[in-house]
Amino acid sequence: MAVNLMGALAVFETALKHPIEQVIQLSSGSIFGHLGTHDSQIDELLSPVLPVTIYGISKLAAERAAIRYRQTRGLNITTVRLGLVYGPWEYDTGHRDTLSLPLQTYWAAKNGEHLVVHDAVGTDYVYSRDVAAGLTKILGRGSSSQELYHLASGLTWSLSDWLVWLKQLFPIFSYEITSQLESCTIGQNGPLPRSPMRIARIKKDFDFQPQFHGKIAFDDFILHQQQLNHLT
Repeated sequence: MAVNLMGALAVFETALKHPIEQVIQLSSGSIFGHLGTHDSQIDELLSPVLPVTIYGISKLAAERAAIRYRQTRGLNITTVRLGLVYGPWEYDTGHRDTLSLPLQTYWAAKNGEHLVVHDAVGTDYVYSRDVAAGLTKILGRGSSSQELYHLASGLTWSLSDWLVWLKQLFPIFSYEITSQLESCTIGQNGPLPRSPMRIARIKKDFDFQPQFHGKIAFDDFILHQQQLNHLT
């Protein structure tokens, strides 16, 4: 709460004081909680939210605060809800509780481990390069006509496809997918399943189109990891 809510308020106040030309407040799909599959596609305004974790609660509070600052204080701020981000620029810094499932499974596959993975993992993963591209478009425009946008792939990420591709790359790797959470060796504390976020609004206002999904994202992910391994 100190970082996600009070830290955000401190940024908003600082932006008004100096003033800062433009602010983007990054929110999270965690705000949907157990209602993340209520709709087949999650809409910015119509889909219900019910965060169940302190993280989700704090992100929803910061999101609503950002919109309030825009409406009443004249702050040029755009709130952007992100899907589950994975891909380049994700590192194990020791300060995050849970790294993305794609990265965790890659490490396990590379080490030839046997994985037991839950079949109800988060499925709204969005590639980091697409996130960077979407945020760049918003910053480049200088302002937004709407207060809130989803920045996601708009599609369902497939755990089974990802594991098959890892198996092809690392034949010694093995895995099984189960509905028994207690028997899983990875992802027990992972995000709740969510329907894809609807991204029609950001497409219309900023001509945003995700470029990395499925095998294209996988191939780029592997290339990035190989480049990292070469550097180290």
